[in-house]
Amino acid sequence: MKKNEIEVGGQYTCKVSDKIVVVKITGENSHGGWDATNLKTGKAVRIKSAQRLRSAKFVDQKALDATVPEKAEKKAQTKAGKARKAAAKANA
Repeated sequence: MKKNEIEVGGQYTCKVSDKIVVVKITGENSHGGWDATNLKTGKAVRIKSAQRLRSAKFVDQKALDATVPEKAEKKAQTKAGKARKAAAKANA
């Protein structure tokens, strides 16, 4: 993509850590480029050049919002399960 095609608030597919993900541009960075949020993980990323952005992406926001809490809940359940196993092992 080109620099003049990018809009703050827009959603784009972007290469982040060798993966193609959907990001939402949250603002311009004072050092150049843009600040964005990875919509799959919710983490902040910095887009240094327009070349990392692939195309504009229109995504169902409700579906994305629903997936992030589910992952966090599943991770918490996994941690709790590991803690119970460790406690049972220590008591045995």
